[in-house]
Amino acid sequence: MRRPPGVIPGAFLFRRREGACGFTYQSAGVVATTAPHTMRGTADTRVGRGTVRSMTGTTELSRTDIRPVLAADWRAIHSWAALDQVCRYQAWGPNDENQTRTFVADAVSAWSEQPRTRFVYVITSGGAVIGNCELNLRGHAQAEIGYGLHPDHWGHGHATSAVRKLLELGFVSHGVHRIFATCDPRNVGSASVLQRVGMTYEGRLRETVLIRDGWRDSDVYSLLAPEWRPEDAVARP
Repeated sequence: MRRPPGVIPGAFLFRRREGACGFTYQSAGVVATTAPHTMRGTADTRVGRGTVRSMTGTTELSRTDIRPVLAADWRAIHSWAALDQVCRYQAWGPNDENQTRTFVADAVSAWSEQPRTRFVYVITSGGAVIGNCELNLRGHAQAEIGYGLHPDHWGHGHATSAVRKLLELGFVSHGVHRIFATCDPRNVGSASVLQRVGMTYEGRLRETVLIRDGWRDSDVYSLLAPEWRPEDAVARP
């Protein structure tokens, strides 16, 4: 993830300048369809909680948290950054190990930059790193979000929980007025996450990112500070 042009998002999480919703990582990134990057599925009614299916096929609760990315997280991140389905709608990837190491090193160093405008987190469930998400301050009280998940964890509400936390951080901790995300129109999984957390579809930007199968459009979603409610952080997915 050598700062490809772009969140979670279009692919955010592996950072694009454009916005992400398409990733399974994109500005809001998820690649998946309803059941699968970065994100969709059902979530528990508590913030930071999601439902996961156990090896026996039963459904159980597993806490979904986010924390600042660490250098040691690169192997976990590479486990999905190297997958075709994760970067399907992104301008980057599949990554080799050096590209993922570079992405993680840049993400870690961003935490010590001044002024600090990029905040990269990993998404964890039961202590295991299963995805990453990101909040970028864009100036003029605007911020962009992106996220991505390992395909094994698509469809369980983890992305929804992570995005709710990013929204809370953006509006409460950073005091922004507008938070937005972009995604490939074909990335219905990512779009459903953005809709589920209350973001409004603003329109479509034509041919904004060149990916493997040609130029892709980007759908834009946003949420304004007056529209966000503190209780949304713990609302149903």
